Amino acid sequence: NGTITSTWVREPGKLTITHTVEGFTANDASISGSRVVVYTREGSVITKTRTGSWSGTTGKGKPITHDANFTTTWDASTKCISRDGSAQTTIGGRSFERVVDDYKRCGIGRGGCPVSGKITLSRTNKEGESLSLSIEFLGGPQYQVTRPSGRQVTRSLICRANAG
Repeated sequence: NGTITSTWVREPGKLTITHTVEGFTANDASISGSRVVVYTREGSVITKTRTGSWSGTTGKGKPITHDANFTTTWDASTKCISRDGSAQTTIGGRSFERVVDDYKRCGIGRGGCPVSGKITLSRTNKEGESLSLSIEFLGGPQYQVTRPSGRQVTRSLICRANAG
């Protein structure tokens, strides 16, 4: 139950979509908030910026909040996509965070490997203990995982280097 309102505003070279939710409930959980997605185009580059913030309670009455801000670009001339941003969620006394930093991949549709980037996943439990895991793309098929213990392992993706 609840209301979701979406508005679309089109301007030259720009499309803004706003989704607002008020009093939305499911399985005794409730949320209110909004998400704004803005698409722009400049030459061969399309940029999508997504921001959002909502809050509410879980079915068991714990407070929950979520904030996100991501920017993705697609360059049709180079066939490269890039992404940066972060999202944070708290549920009761626990928190979760995802950070994407300088991710870039070329050769989309041709199995291209990531050129660069790092994804970090973090969480804090009710006792305040923090754990973090990161994945760093090394260019080509190689990526490195840093585990919560600090131990690093290098792995390979199934992709084609220089597929752009």
